[in-house]
Amino acid sequence: MTRFWEHAAGVATATSATPTEPFECTLEKAQDWCNFVVFRPDWLPPDCHLGKISVRPETARHPSSLRMTVEGKGRSMRLKLFYMDWWLPTASDMNLTAPGTVFVAAGIVGYLGRDYKGQEAACTHRCGALLELSVTEGHFQAEEITAFFENLQPQVPEAVRELGALPFAQISYYARKGPNPGPVKNDLLTGCQWSARREELQTAFQPGQVYYPRQLPASFAFDSVGTRHERSNTHWEYQLLFRHQDNLTDNIWLRAVGEETEKLVWISPGLDHRMGIQLKRVKLKNRTLGVGSTSEPYGERVAQWVEKRIAWEVHARASLHLSEKDFLSFLDSLSPE
Repeated sequence: MTRFWEHAAGVATATSATPTEPFECTLEKAQDWCNFVVFRPDWLPPDCHLGKISVRPETARHPSSLRMTVEGKGRSMRLKLFYMDWWLPTASDMNLTAPGTVFVAAGIVGYLGRDYKGQEAACTHRCGALLELSVTEGHFQAEEITAFFENLQPQVPEAVRELGALPFAQISYYARKGPNPGPVKNDLLTGCQWSARREELQTAFQPGQVYYPRQLPASFAFDSVGTRHERSNTHWEYQLLFRHQDNLTDNIWLRAVGEETEKLVWISPGLDHRMGIQLKRVKLKNRTLGVGSTSEPYGERVAQWVEKRIAWEVHARASLHLSEKDFLSFLDSLSPE
């Protein structure tokens, strides 16, 4: 059984001694301080060994994270793990400066590329954790990096059930803290009030504002809902998160925003050049929208459109389990509740 909730910010008992700075420890011990599943590498290149492991516990000021290094002959790489809950939850290339090269490891789609320091890098997800890898010295073959990710295993298997399977609204650091400005003044997700109860939509919004998909891709199910009202500037929005129930990783994120504030808060078409998405106009049975993807056949997929004075944005993580056809069917099935 994991002990994370004994140390969680706002939950820990008065007798719990919570460090405020990163400290070195074993991977098993690190799991007690992380709100995501901690993974260990069961395979390393022959010349390599596992180096320093450090964990940063969550506090009232910051969420938890984990770093580990892999060291070899004239080469090394660093893996950082944290729960992705302050930016697009579907993003599969957070540490890359441009669209990367697709790889698949353990049934999850990831990307190889370069990070913001120009270093060889890779990014993928697993059970709610974002895994960012950077080569800090020398060179690693793409096949070695893929094999490294392929052979990651939960250090504490029960953490998958006790933490990884929990809905975003319950396990996310920022969702638990409640609406706030978030890091670097970015409150895309952190500005919402999150709940694992779908009924919150009907409570918070007027009839005609709430749309819900009538068709979900196989094995996907509702996970969480985020709601937001700002009376001072008439801004309102809600966000829906759906997750694959088998791998607990692949997800779909929907955002509906009152059109009167669309130009201020809606992410611009293409989601900037970094993702390399070019939206194309697609006419479906029930609506016409702009659709694009970072790569085929896996995505990440994006759709944006305005309908009945609501600005819509939908992202689906790059996945083996969600085709373009599945994505379009999901979009076209959105109907008033």
